[in-house]
Formats: sequence, structure tokens, C-alpha cells
Amino acid sequence: MNWKNSILHLKARAGMQTDKDLYARAKINPSAFAAIKRGTATFKTVEKLCSAWGVKVSEFISWGE
Repeated sequence: MNWKNSILHLKARAGMQTDKDLYARAKINPSAFAAIKRGTATFKTVEKLCSAWGVKVSEFISWGE
């Protein structure tokens, strides 16, 4: 599982340039966002990021496969 690919795909889809743009809108802190990139985040954190951008969690996960 490559979570960094999922993040890159989400950035492209959302038209965002930085990680901060993604996590600020989702109202998650930088360390929680870093945990997503490392693959150690809780499902709730991933769900919060996805819902902020209108993406299904299953779709987000598939981007990293």
C-alpha cells in the first residue's frame, strides 16, 4: 500500500499544491496527516480527510494500491 500515491492523487483531484491545503480543510493536525502518509493513521482520520474532499475512503485506498 502506497499512501503517498493516494495523497498525490487527492492533491491532483482537489487542485491543491501543498499538504497543508489538504489537511487544513479537513481540520486534521499535521501529525495526523503525516500518519496517513506513513500508513499508521486511524481509519477515522482517513475518513475525515476523505469526507472533507468528497472522496469515498475505498476510492482513496484504491489510489494507493
